[in-house]
Amino acid sequence: MSHLKEVPGDLFSELDKGDYDIVIHDCNCPNQMGAGIAKTIAERFPIAKTADNKAMAKGENKPGNISVGLTRRNGRNLFIVNAYTQQSCGRDPNIKYASLKTLQKSLAVVREKLGSTIQENGQQKARRVLMPKIGCGYGNMTWDEVEPVIQLELGAALDVTICDRH
Repeated sequence: MSHLKEVPGDLFSELDKGDYDIVIHDCNCPNQMGAGIAKTIAERFPIAKTADNKAMAKGENKPGNISVGLTRRNGRNLFIVNAYTQQSCGRDPNIKYASLKTLQKSLAVVREKLGSTIQENGQQKARRVLMPKIGCGYGNMTWDEVEPVIQLELGAALDVTICDRH
């Protein structure tokens, strides 16, 4: 049975501790990746920015879609998922730049495109997902509204770990 758990600390420290298959973060459709977790992801995993640029060139950087960069880490594949949850970007605390609808659509696309299981040591195992409190940074959503969407779209199919800090 797959599940959702929260751990203290930041995404990158947790990534260094564990064996994860997928890292999901939210980003905006205007192809910025210039602030917050998206900026750090782009710096640490340039393949994520390359995937974002390709999505923009193809017109696929639409709300509710994703782009995916594939890299290798600790001898295994690691998918870096740019989830397009924000139609626009900004820093006004009174504007919700991300939406639950686009988050839900993006997470459903992750599940559909990347599947929920992998073969490991001759056994089927749930994919291990690592993510921040997606949409709760510059997206201006609250964790109380986001958590049930993650549980609905990913929690039953994947092992999801949420970091309480970016």
